[in-house]
Amino acid sequence: MTTPDRVALWLPFCLVGGICGWSWYWYVRSIIFYYKKLRFQRRFRTPIFGIPLMMIALLRSRKKNS
Repeated sequence: MTTPDRVALWLPFCLVGGICGWSWYWYVRSIIFYYKKLRFQRRFRTPIFGIPLMMIALLRSRKKNS
């Protein structure tokens, strides 16, 4: 194979590989993020998309004191 042929093969290989690597990076990062979020929710017994119960209790106590 000549040098132009190799360039023609390596250029798409690097471009597609870079896109795949970037996609896998975000995929793994999102798994780590949701794993940490799930651990936090289990620790503080929070709903999935809500305010932590700790914060609700704090806000209620402030309303009673004022």
